This record gives sequence, structure tokens and C-alpha cells, in this order.
Amino acid sequence: SSEHRAAQSLAWASILLYPVGLFALNGTLLTLVRGPVIHQKPTALSRATSFLHREYLPAFYYWELLEMARRFLLVGVFVIGPYHPGSMMQLALAALTCVVYLVVQAQAMPYRSAADNYLGIGCSFSLAVLFLACIFYKVATLTELQELQARMSYEQQEDFVLPAAAP
Repeated sequence: SSEHRAAQSLAWASILLYPVGLFALNGTLLTLVRGPVIHQKPTALSRATSFLHREYLPAFYYWELLEMARRFLLVGVFVIGPYHPGSMMQLALAALTCVVYLVVQAQAMPYRSAADNYLGIGCSFSLAVLFLACIFYKVATLTELQELQARMSYEQQEDFVLPAAAP
């Protein structure tokens, strides 16, 4: 109905406004305070926006934008993207995103506190492992089908079928 289309249009506008608009706003604010933050010469604006950059080393003042981008990809783009929900492509892209982010985070160590760096790396690692485990479960679910196993050779069964219990 027309009411449904109007509500749907409002929902899409809100969905786009929140993550994209907030990302653009935060990016603009961080760009404006770049010099004062990097040179550690606070201004009124850099103090007012410190909630965006105070947890990070000055060289990584923009790290919050990377966090926002990762969240937007994982819970936005990969969920409503052109992939079928629960598809292998959706899981693979999410896992790849998490692994790449983990490697960059482990190399950068962007937080001021060493404990925050290790906590962030641990959380990123857990998220990557979660998506990889989902891929394993998806493959196991497929290969446990009796119809598929009947068509697989012995070698394929040895290669692809995950035993439910250890021998």
C-alpha cells in the first residue's frame, strides 16, 4: 500500500542517514581537529570532540572511523547486500573483513593503553574466529546430508565430512 511504501522510504532514509551521516559528520570533525590532535595543542573544538579521539594515540586519531566502517560493513552492507542471508559469500566476506581488520589493528596498536590494545585485538580475534566457525558449521551441515554423501567418493568424504565425535 502507499502507507507501507511511505514507511519503507522513511526507514531507508533513516538507515542511510544514521550510519552514513554519522560517519561523514565524525570524519569532518576529525579532519577539522587533525592538526591540534597530532601536534597535541588542544583547541576548543579538539577538546569538544575528544570523545572521538582521546582513547587513541595522536597518530591514530581517526581510528574511530575505522571502527565505524567495520561495524557498518558487518551489520549493514553484508546483511542487506546482494548476498542471500546466511550464504557462504556473506560469511566469507565478513570473515575476511574481520581478519584484515585484526591484522591492521595488531600492527597499528592504536590505543593509548596497552590493555585496551590487547582487549581490542582479543575482541577482533574472537569475531574473526566466530565467522570462521560459522563457515565450518555451514560446510559441515552441507556435507552431512545423506544424499550428498551417497554421491561423494571415499576420498571426498575423508576430505570434506567432519566427524561429529573424535575417533
